[in-house]
Amino acid sequence: MKIFIVPGYGLPEDIFKDEAYLRYLKFVYEKISNFSNMHPGIKVTIIFSGGNSGLDKPYKRTEAQEMTKLFKKIYSGNKRWKIRLEKKSLSSLENQVFSKKIVEKIKDINGNISIFSDSSRVTRAKGTAKLIFGKVSIIPINLSSKIEHENQKLIAKKEKMALQVALWSLKSKANFDKSHKIYVDKFKMLRTAPKNRRKEAEIEWWKKSVETFKEEAAKYIK
Repeated sequence: MKIFIVPGYGLPEDIFKDEAYLRYLKFVYEKISNFSNMHPGIKVTIIFSGGNSGLDKPYKRTEAQEMTKLFKKIYSGNKRWKIRLEKKSLSSLENQVFSKKIVEKIKDINGNISIFSDSSRVTRAKGTAKLIFGKVSIIPINLSSKIEHENQKLIAKKEKMALQVALWSLKSKANFDKSHKIYVDKFKMLRTAPKNRRKEAEIEWWKKSVETFKEEAAKYIK
């Protein structure tokens, strides 16, 4: 059995018209198809991971559900592919933690797990995946928006802090719950931002949050 974990990256109003998700899931489909063609005797489980990060009412959609709908429109179908949904996560760390609970119920994996990741998050993805899964491979794809490309220094700083906080979060349930609240607050803030300024609002949120992350990271790296 081969496991592919596909984390979500936000919820656009219409995922079927979102160029980033179309490119992302076509990339995912091609990678999985290539694997299946090279290993016809191995079954595949695809875990779409992502919770209720929608910024528009009624806030009921999940990234996992929306990605599955788009993926099924893109791919022609394969009897050796099984799709599972993880619908609780609000962060890259939670994508892995909650997907692990699904993985634990699957037999005959033998450490054969791959996780897709935005290129800017690869270091963080590897750092947490090693602790959560042990043996795992990361498949990078560049999903950064124009404004994220324009704020590379901030993104790099954010990634360093986010990895340290993620490692701290894995130390205990109490830490994990505090980390979860950071992202709950993030989405509450973004839901109040004007639609045409959400990405800018997220960048501003990160600028303010880096200092908070520093404090949390310091608790871990003492």
